[in-house]
Amino acid sequence: MKTIKELSILILMLTILSGCDYVRAALGKPTSADIESIRLAQEAEAQRVADSIARVQFVKDSIAKAVADSLAALPQVPKNYYVIIGSYMEDKSVDDCRKKLQSEGVESTVIQFRNGFKLVAVGGFAKFSEAKQKMNQIKHLSETPDEVWIHKKKE
Repeated sequence: MKTIKELSILILMLTILSGCDYVRAALGKPTSADIESIRLAQEAEAQRVADSIARVQFVKDSIAKAVADSLAALPQVPKNYYVIIGSYMEDKSVDDCRKKLQSEGVESTVIQFRNGFKLVAVGGFAKFSEAKQKMNQIKHLSETPDEVWIHKKKE
């Protein structure tokens, strides 16, 4: 039977030698070569995942470009009907009207006439019924005046 002092020395020696690959292998623990191999495998897997993500992003971007190109190639439907919010001579009035509409989340455009008048329009539509529907939708806005009308563009 070993004494407590001998056991303590044995434990101390095993603790000191536990960093040694020989002792680690004897105890069934991974050696420094095993740890390095695991680290390299993890790095390779991380690179494989990064490459996969890059390929997916490339495909996603390619699809988005193809869709945009396809939409651009479609024949454009003429927009002949515009919902008019106001008619102004001064640019400041046009800008104020557009800012008020934008604050309510409504995009607008300006139609310029040769006589100097500028119409602030909400959307352009191919059909009168679409313009009428939009006009009814925006009448509830606080910035929409009582006199909203539909302007038919001359062809």
